[in-house]
Amino acid sequence: MVNNAGVMAVDYQLSPEGFESHLATNHLGPFLFTNLIIKKILASKSPRIVVVSSDGHRLNPFRFDDYNFDVSDAWDFAFVRHPYLNIDQAGKSYHKWFAYGQSKTANILFAISLAEKLGLKHGLLAFSLHPGVIWTNLGNHLDWSGAPTRRWATGRAGKNSMPSRWSEVSATHIYAAFDPALKANNGAYLIDSHVADPLSDTVKPWVTSSFEAERLWRLSEKLVGEEFSY
Repeated sequence: MVNNAGVMAVDYQLSPEGFESHLATNHLGPFLFTNLIIKKILASKSPRIVVVSSDGHRLNPFRFDDYNFDVSDAWDFAFVRHPYLNIDQAGKSYHKWFAYGQSKTANILFAISLAEKLGLKHGLLAFSLHPGVIWTNLGNHLDWSGAPTRRWATGRAGKNSMPSRWSEVSATHIYAAFDPALKANNGAYLIDSHVADPLSDTVKPWVTSSFEAERLWRLSEKLVGEEFSY
């Protein structure tokens, strides 16, 4: 199973359930759907789940105390003069790239939890990945001429951040979904068809913690209104 669908840097809006749209679309939806069909996945002879994240995870850790961007006074004081900060009419401070980054952080933590909860007991392999960067309809609504988006997309996302062929983008998906050697690295974050190295690849410390992964799992259960104890 590959959780690939998502949104990127969209304007502020809430889902029908009241969650910020990146969080709802990129994390809570896949979290709930995956867990609802997990028995079918585990029935496979070689169950494997791939969660498509992004190097964009480095833009923001998961905001456990402010995941919906209902900004506290302290946060507002620190960032109110940020040139790319938007404040909507409801009084929430919102940065579309911070929101995207939070959701991509959640993707990596989700894969860690799946591997730890279902790896040894059920043989499930779970991985997250940075697919690379290529122009698609996902970013049609964006103005790529401005910072910080241009800096992120044209060199700060890794040496191979701007592939020119679809084959380069699909390579890490295929590696994550099928390579048998990855069994030794269950739960890993992948980039450019290899297990990401924190020393040479762009991997933030907030996506390497099992504690943070479990913390997100419990919060996600609370937000979707269901518990999944494995």
